[in-house]
Amino acid sequence: MVPIGDFYKADERRRSSIEKRLGMDWYDVDGFRYELSWIHDTGELYLMSESNWTMIPGPGAYATGYIPSPQALVIATIPSGADVDSVLSGWRDAMRSSAGVGWVLDQIPGAIPDTDR
Repeated sequence: MVPIGDFYKADERRRSSIEKRLGMDWYDVDGFRYELSWIHDTGELYLMSESNWTMIPGPGAYATGYIPSPQALVIATIPSGADVDSVLSGWRDAMRSSAGVGWVLDQIPGAIPDTDR
């Protein structure tokens, strides 16, 4: 995974492209939450983790809040939005189930290898 800013800088098409959002509440077996999106101009299906948080020091011993440090990982390239709909048919129900991120990876032949689904 790479920081989301670096992810977008690596290919400017990512920044200007339309993205198809496929849910913000995907979980892995360790309970970390991910967002799943597909980028029209690159065909990339990627997960974004927001599980890395940095505490902001505040006055005294208190923290004023947290800033997310999102990370992105391309898991597959799917040529069209129609193909995304076909490959991930039923994703809303799967997102709510315990299968989570593992379900997504199981739907895509050749998706990144993953040992911690």
